[in-house]
Amino acid sequence: MASTHSLAHRAGPQVAPIKTESDGGSEGKANVAGALVVANPPVRPLLAETMGFEVIVFRVGQELFSIHKQQLVACGRGMQEIANDYEAGSVVLLNDTSPSVFKLFIEWVYKEKLPKATARMQPLVQSQKLRDLCQLYSFSTNYNLEHQLCNAIMDRIQDAFLIIGKLPDVSLARTIYKSAPPESQLRKFCAASLVAHLRSPSYNNNGSLQELLKEDQEMFSDFIEAVQRFVPGADPRVRDCNGDPTCAECAEHPDHLDGKTGIWPCTFHVHDPQGDIKEENGDEYNGHEKSNGGVCYLWME
Repeated sequence: MASTHSLAHRAGPQVAPIKTESDGGSEGKANVAGALVVANPPVRPLLAETMGFEVIVFRVGQELFSIHKQQLVACGRGMQEIANDYEAGSVVLLNDTSPSVFKLFIEWVYKEKLPKATARMQPLVQSQKLRDLCQLYSFSTNYNLEHQLCNAIMDRIQDAFLIIGKLPDVSLARTIYKSAPPESQLRKFCAASLVAHLRSPSYNNNGSLQELLKEDQEMFSDFIEAVQRFVPGADPRVRDCNGDPTCAECAEHPDHLDGKTGIWPCTFHVHDPQGDIKEENGDEYNGHEKSNGGVCYLWME
């Protein structure tokens, strides 16, 4: 008889490599911020060779989901701990996420797919994709999933906001600051976007931003940091390599930055502190753009 365990998310730093969806067909303006490009992708073993036969059952809300233990081990530290701590057949209760978000996680585990907003979608569908991405990012950081998975989701979030033609508003920022851990780069992105929106002609000062900054000290600190880093005209939704010849997105779509000014591509990424990173000025230092011994997928080796 299977045992049942209740599990809240495990806080802490995030960990390791990427899986992302490869969509066929022409996306037109959907590629305006660049598709995710894996530079020199490694040869992956067949799924049947790696998933094993032991499974763990997750109860999320009223639904049950089975995932192979071997697949969990490859997902990052949080899920690796679950795979190591619980015997095959155990039922683990996840009470801090929803079935819809957990289904997206399973899609990534077995199919290497992430939600994606495109220019051809109806506005309601675009908004749902964006909401899915934000919720999946919070889940990924709460459970210490792979760094490059979190980074790929963040890039999709930037792309979705650009395609929709909006920046994160105060309401979304409030929700994210309640659900995401303090070290979440999604929080940083929201703060930077609010600063950019504050300086835009379309900003409507209805007092909601001031109210949020008063009620959330962490939001206030991130907002001040974003003000200090703000560059007029730089769009936080646009990953701008400043013409770096090793940029994988520019290699795939040479004109995707035409008429745009953005922020350094890895600004809202988290990488292995043991790796070498390319800083915005081209210098290298430890701690940013290499993850698990490989260069971030946004750069060609």
